[in-house]
Amino acid sequence: MKLAIFDFDGTLFPKDTLPFLLIQWRKLKYSKLRLAEVYSRTLGLYIIYKVGVCSTLSKEKFRIIAVKEFNRIFKGMNEEEINQFFLDSSKYINELLKDTVVSEIKKAKNNGFHTVILSGSFDILLKYIAENLDIDTIIGTEMYFNNDSMLD
Repeated sequence: MKLAIFDFDGTLFPKDTLPFLLIQWRKLKYSKLRLAEVYSRTLGLYIIYKVGVCSTLSKEKFRIIAVKEFNRIFKGMNEEEINQFFLDSSKYINELLKDTVVSEIKKAKNNGFHTVILSGSFDILLKYIAENLDIDTIIGTEMYFNNDSMLD
């Protein structure tokens, strides 16, 4: 099997996903209070990381904490509502995908490669991107639900 693996953040998608999703949250008119809560929690963390005040906060640790804090935005939402947010956001993302990478994906598909998007981004979001690009497999950060609510 021939395999073609593509990164999402910064490669296929030219932006960082979490800040972009926060902007989409506002544009799609979801809760301003939840948005403010997430911004306040992640902004302080971002400043600490960038300034280097906390020497134990590695890039990987920062990303893990940032995703956990970002997930608070979905508090009280069910799986269907979260899926709808990612579907709506994916429409804006699809418009911004890098043409050169999209072209490489199409070329790989035409040459019989099994195509994969590999990313730390949410698998629900990647699923919608993959459908648009006819990607065979996605590997991303899984969201877990219990009784239709997201688990921390």
